[in-house]
Parts: sequence; C-alpha cells; structure tokens
Amino acid sequence: FARYLELYDQTRDLLVKLFEIVQQLRVRLPNGEKKPEITGAKRSCVRYVVLAIYLFFFWMSSKTVTDKEFDQLIQTKLLRPHEMEWLKTYKGTAHSIVLDWSLQVLSGVLGTQRNKHLRAMNAIVA
Repeated sequence: FARYLELYDQTRDLLVKLFEIVQQLRVRLPNGEKKPEITGAKRSCVRYVVLAIYLFFFWMSSKTVTDKEFDQLIQTKLLRPHEMEWLKTYKGTAHSIVLDWSLQVLSGVLGTQRNKHLRAMNAIVA
C-alpha cells in the first residue's frame, strides 16, 4: 500500500507541474490576438508536455513505446505521423526529447525575453 501512495503522490506532483506550465504560459506570454504565432507555440508546447507524460508512462511499463501506443497517440492527435516516424528511430528516451521540443517551440517565439522565460519554465520542470 505504501508503494501505491508513493506512486499516487508522484503522479499528482506530475500533474501539478503540468498545470503550472500551462499557467505560466498564459501569464508570461501575451495573448495571441496580436501575435497568432504565440497561440500556436503555446498549444504546441502544452501538446508536447502532455505527449511527454504519456510517453513516459508507456516507457515505464515496458521500457519501450509500442506501435499500438504510438497509434493511440496519433488517434488522440497528441502525436503527428512525421513525429512518430522520427521518434521510432530515436535511440534515447522519447519523453526526454519531446520535452526538449516543447522548449524549442517556446524559444522560437520568445525573442529577446527568451532566457528569462525559459529559466522560469525550467524551474518548474526541475
């Protein structure tokens, strides 16, 4: 039972981190009405973070992501076919590189404010 409680606490903490990321994106990045590319970047960032969580749990259960699991992620639109093909050839853990993708998306739209905002996001994830 203690193991279950530990897993429950860790899973809850993971979801809290996700909520913090979404909140920080809403607070720190301007509304996309004036800059539509920012709205797209926010959505992509959150999609990648949620995708990374799914990939992490898939990986934890079998130390790999199966074709069936990849198909499930495609059906839910968390993963795009070209991303799936790339991830299948990647030698590292898929969830790690997908988290990196989320930061790369943000980096592309932040401009001169990049370092300040990325430090804040990294502090949440760490």
